[in-house]
Amino acid sequence: YALGLTRFHAKKPEYIVQEIWSRMTLYNFCEIIATNVVVKQKVGCKYIYQLNYTRAMRICCHFLSIKEEKAPPDVEYLIGHELLPVRSGRTDPRKVKPQSAISFLYRAA
Repeated sequence: YALGLTRFHAKKPEYIVQEIWSRMTLYNFCEIIATNVVVKQKVGCKYIYQLNYTRAMRICCHFLSIKEEKAPPDVEYLIGHELLPVRSGRTDPRKVKPQSAISFLYRAA
């Protein structure tokens, strides 16, 4: 969901498969980085904290898109500051609607 697999840019099946594989590779990269981050629990806090995986995915995507001229950021440090509280008893199912492929014909003009 966080990496954009709810919508595809391609219409042909072989390109949709290529998009899925590329997003799965990106997901595996982000998951490896996120598992190396240590979450320090603060003493006396009301909640236990976990990583915000959506923000972790965005930080990893930004890291991969940086040009060589710039110094790369400390990805693990940035992800370590993106925390969410674990609140028991709170569930809300996602409301996902099926959508068709996005056409890029508007760029042809």
